[in-house]
Amino acid sequence: MRLNKKGMSMVEIIVSIVLISIVLIFLMTLFLKVRTTYNQSKIQADYDILVSNIIKAIGNDIENYGLKSAEYEIVNGKENTDAIVLEFNTFRTTNLSENITKVLRVYFENNKFYISYSYEAGYTENITSTERVTNVVREVPDDVILDRDGYVKLEKLNNFVEIKVPMSDKNGNIYDINIYGIIE
Repeated sequence: MRLNKKGMSMVEIIVSIVLISIVLIFLMTLFLKVRTTYNQSKIQADYDILVSNIIKAIGNDIENYGLKSAEYEIVNGKENTDAIVLEFNTFRTTNLSENITKVLRVYFENNKFYISYSYEAGYTENITSTERVTNVVREVPDDVILDRDGYVKLEKLNNFVEIKVPMSDKNGNIYDINIYGIIE
């Protein structure tokens, strides 16, 4: 038996490189699809968490305290469509002459959008540590698109209130926050 000591021919090397390239192209395509799917899932999860936290916080307050009023914040005599002031039928435990009042606000700070639902000094005096714990502040995912005409929409029909924070992503997926309540 004779051993071939010539090594690989040029044709064999080219065929090997082509086969390896085809496998690598397939693997890169698969990797990019998996990465895209992961990023879309992560963005969806971030939106879902943001929306559920805000809805849960406001919904619990409406259910537990009863909604007395919902109005746009007034700044320099004009409605600020970036914030809605919610007043509830229950009085603060630390000041029984003052109703619970919280503000739903969307704001832009440090190149990021935030949504907060909290007691604010302009509406509540001497905010206690217990009240601070109930504050919800969430960062909006980076690819969010918000309506620049007013980050928060307030619709009223008789005593029925709809609060909406219209949000979407660059792909057109809608992630609005919709909150409904009845003014008692």
